[in-house]
Parts: sequence; C-alpha cells; structure tokens
Amino acid sequence: MGFDRNILYSAADALNRTTAAIGSFLDSEAAVSGLEYLEELRQDTKDKLQKVSLFLNDEWERIEGNKARLHEIYLFMDYYEKFKESVVKLDNWRIDHIGADISDFDCADVGMDYIMLIGDFDKRFSFVFNYISNTIGSSAEIKRRNLIGLASRLSRYIFGIDDVVLTKAILQKEFPALKGTWTGRKNEATYFGKHFRLTCEDMNNLFFFRDKVNKLIKLHYSRNDDDKIMVSDEIAVILSEFRI
Repeated sequence: MGFDRNILYSAADALNRTTAAIGSFLDSEAAVSGLEYLEELRQDTKDKLQKVSLFLNDEWERIEGNKARLHEIYLFMDYYEKFKESVVKLDNWRIDHIGADISDFDCADVGMDYIMLIGDFDKRFSFVFNYISNTIGSSAEIKRRNLIGLASRLSRYIFGIDDVVLTKAILQKEFPALKGTWTGRKNEATYFGKHFRLTCEDMNNLFFFRDKVNKLIKLHYSRNDDDKIMVSDEIAVILSEFRI
C-alpha cells in the first residue's frame, strides 16, 4: 500500500468535522436535521477509520521503527481522543433523552451507533495506540513513577484498587476485571477523570459508583460536573502532585 499520509489526514479531518458537529448539536435545540447529519457523518467517519485500521495493520512493520511516522500517528491519536470525548457527551445526552421522539427519528439509535463505533475501533487501535503512547514523548517509565503513591493518597476517595491498576488505566487504558469503588463525591470523580484525561466511559470501567441509597449507578460528567471544585479543595491539592 505504501505510506499514504492522506489516509491519516483524511480520517483526522473526518474526526474533526464530526467532533465539531456533535458539539454544535449539543449546544443547540435537538432537531431531526441535526441527528440525520450526525448519522451521515458517522458512516463517513467509520469508513475512514476502517481505512486507517487496515493501513496500520498492513504498514506496521515499516512504521514501528520510524519515529517520524510514529509521530504522525501520535498526532492522529489526539483527533481520535477528542472525537471519543464528544461521543461520550453525545451518549450522556442520549441517556437524558431516552424515549424522546424527535420527528419520528430515534435519537437513541444515533448515540448508540457512535458508542458502538468507538468500542469497535478502540479494540482495533489498542495495540498501535498503546505502543505509541509508551514510546512517544516522555518515557513510559517516567510516567509510571509519577503515579506511585496515588492510590494511597486517594484512600478517602477510592477503595479496592492499587497503583498498578490505576497506572494501567490512566496510561494504557487497560481496565481491571474487578473494578474499584469510588467512595468520594461524584463531582470529585469527574475532576479525577478529567485531570488524567479519562473519558466518562473510562471512569465507569475503572470504578463502581453508588447513589445515596447504595444503588449502583453510572458516572456522568455532565450531571456530576466539577465546576465548583476549587484548587484549594483536597482532591485538587492531591491530584496536583500527580501529573503525566
């Protein structure tokens, strides 16, 4: 196939356009035209991500040892992560509007289709993205050292996981079979997730969350926003000691 940069650039452009469209949709009143446009973009984005996946598989032996090519994929990863963040916001909107009927267009379908899309490509890209995350920029070992002691410092907020589990989740997006429990407030969990650039989905894969009557629930960044947390609050002070 050869190293065709247009595959990466075209996919990055599609991700950027879709991320912007989701943001515009969420900032305005929901309308069927907006949902239909998001569905059109989803199919185009899926097609382009499929080409990137095949491209990486076919060209990996030539890419692996070339720092310039690795860096280009590293830049593409940033577009993909921003796209994922927007999809999580869209999914939160979907949950808030379950059962809503927008001109006979099922709003739940679009949100779920996007969630399934990133679930599929997270798996496809996991090997390459993990490899690049551990080789580009600061070394993985330095990053791991920077997280030593995190579980102990957060003992008032988390239960059932240690530094090893937290490090794998934060740096490699590898989540445990047995999740930990978040014992702090939900807005503090949102602050934690955003601090380490974890999506809301990542947080729900890492922790169990319970409501006031001890019922299992999902964390939602939009519902449990961290706007009122100050830099002087304990959770903020603790996390300021741990940066990647």
